Amino acid sequence: MQEKARTLLALGPDRYAKGDALGLPDIGTDPETAALLLSGAAQLAKGHGLQASVPLTGLGIAAARTLLATFHFEIAEVRSRPRSGGDFLDELHAEHAVLGWKVTVYNLVDGR
Repeated sequence: MQEKARTLLALGPDRYAKGDALGLPDIGTDPETAALLLSGAAQLAKGHGLQASVPLTGLGIAAARTLLATFHFEIAEVRSRPRSGGDFLDELHAEHAVLGWKVTVYNLVDGR
């Protein structure tokens, strides 16, 4: 997933989608979604989101799901744990649609 994130960063969402079998990410012309997707990809490329102690941040729920879908991961289960200050740590348990790889991605959701 980190290599896919690096490729997305290098190409940008539009060029990445043109080379993707499913044409993902399908974000149209929404600059906010593109910015969140690139933020998530940059964090994944650095190894963030792969451990509960270093979750993805600043994405929210929808962008985290879009990020996983971009790399062809389907979310099988979500577990949310409350954190201090009203935030939640989401555990996104996902499986690759073709290869069956299983991952857990951690996303800190602002509860305010």
